[in-house]
Amino acid sequence: MNKKRWLLATTILASVLGLVVLVLAQLTPQPGVTQANFRRLAVGMTEAEVNEILGEPRIPQIKQTGLAMGHKRVAWAGEFSLVISVFDERDRLVEKTCLEDPPPFVFRLRKRFPWLRI
Repeated sequence: MNKKRWLLATTILASVLGLVVLVLAQLTPQPGVTQANFRRLAVGMTEAEVNEILGEPRIPQIKQTGLAMGHKRVAWAGEFSLVISVFDERDRLVEKTCLEDPPPFVFRLRKRFPWLRI
């Protein structure tokens, strides 16, 4: 009887710990161009700090018209998102925009549960 309780307690504990690890893995920010990472950007961040969150810009040529003197526009493209940021002459973020096309439901399922065969 004592062995059965110990086995049950160990199984429950292992299950709970496994569930905690899975939840924490899902909650940590994933690198790249996403809506969640866009929300992490704050006015005043340096371009290097923005690059740490979004990665290196993937759009090499973007129009620089309509900007104040010394400002530059930089764009990052993700699978379903486009982030456009404006930096001042000190390379500080002064403006940010995110355009997003939500991924299809099946794609989100496959990304969250890669072992599923849908």
